[in-house]
Amino acid sequence: MQIYSSILLLLVISLYSNFYSLRFKIELHKTFLLSIIIIIFLGVVYLKYIYNFTKNNDYFFYSILLIGFFKVFFIKKNLNKINKLINLEFILFYLFFFLLSQDNYFLDQDEFTYWGKKIKNLNDSGPITYFNHHGYSLDIFRYLFIFFKYNEGLLIFSNNVIIICGFFYLFYNQQFSILKKLLLFFIFTLLINNLSFGFNSIYSDPILAILFASALKFIFNQINFQPRDNKVFLLIFCLMFLFIFYNLNRAAVIYIFFMLLMPFYFINLYKNQRTLFIAFNFTSILFLIEHQFQIILNTILKGHYLSGDIIKNIFNDKLLLKFQQLFDLLFTPIYFSSFGISINTIANYLFSIDSFLPEFKIYLISYIFFLFFLIYVSRLDLKTKIEFFLYYFSLILIYCLVVIVLKYQLEMLSMLALTRYIGILVLALFLFTISILIQFNKLFSKILE
Repeated sequence: MQIYSSILLLLVISLYSNFYSLRFKIELHKTFLLSIIIIIFLGVVYLKYIYNFTKNNDYFFYSILLIGFFKVFFIKKNLNKINKLINLEFILFYLFFFLLSQDNYFLDQDEFTYWGKKIKNLNDSGPITYFNHHGYSLDIFRYLFIFFKYNEGLLIFSNNVIIICGFFYLFYNQQFSILKKLLLFFIFTLLINNLSFGFNSIYSDPILAILFASALKFIFNQINFQPRDNKVFLLIFCLMFLFIFYNLNRAAVIYIFFMLLMPFYFINLYKNQRTLFIAFNFTSILFLIEHQFQIILNTILKGHYLSGDIIKNIFNDKLLLKFQQLFDLLFTPIYFSSFGISINTIANYLFSIDSFLPEFKIYLISYIFFLFFLIYVSRLDLKTKIEFFLYYFSLILIYCLVVIVLKYQLEMLSMLALTRYIGILVLALFLFTISILIQFNKLFSKILE
């Protein structure tokens, strides 16, 4: 039974993606992620505002299928315009990860205590479950995959579907050779597995990183190019995106703040001064709202911290201690990141070879160094490189200090646990950087021609 829901959802995602690609003239490889976000948005709206009338989650599954069915008529009229290659490649990726994921199971305490419990409740036609420290945006999307039968492997696969769509949005280029595509997917996989819980978990960490990287790419392109058609559709989609992103993870509000900072670091790229003026005024209004209502602070707290404790820790006189802790954090290894493990696992699986490469832990500072080094050696112009440097440095410094205050000083977690949170941001910045270099033909163009 477990394959039925996965095949039906493959059909749904394909129908949605091809419809939005044809109807709004958006590149197909981008609409896979767009379709997922729209489905998640519809699901959250259903759970929050419609479930109270139906008391049954099955209706949402059937609604998604019905909406996809109506899109068939438009697609049929434009069948000759469909990009068959991208569709085929997406289907192959989808089926490959289905085969890898279907027999997986939960390994972490939070998966049993929070994520699995929440989705099992939805599977039993229960209402949405709220936890102070965990978002709920992904719950209804995960539920779709276990509609016929509850299965932990399928829940993990639901995460992987979003990750696959993120790969297509960020890294895919139809003009690339098969070798280039495989190399990029290999790099993408290494980053996901070494800077997050990877493909074997339902943690939202890699989803947060992928959506943030995708948002940065969207903002960057809006800055770098003249505004395109379909402005109303894009505006509505952006509001949908912010709604589900905000409810994805408690840290999401900080990432939204980072998104708002981005336009001010890339001023020289603006092709339209009116766009700069709008961005400045929009961001200023949001900052005034935050100052008045403290939305960011209250979202971070969510009943877990006392605001007085945070203010006390931020504005105390132990500034040198914070920088000592920052130094310690940078030279702490990321606990699920080790050099050689991914390669050795692949070598063992394919060729039964053990210890093909030596294995050792990788420190957080190493990833940050390689991130800046990647920008340095790229063929971007000097001004753009400096803007990337300044933006990334600001984000990493701010986030490190936030994590130190909240997680180290208040929750008293170990430094080893803190690197997980910084790793999500570094992962997103890696994905965004490589994506931009691919888009502007600044990466691999001379290596694999």
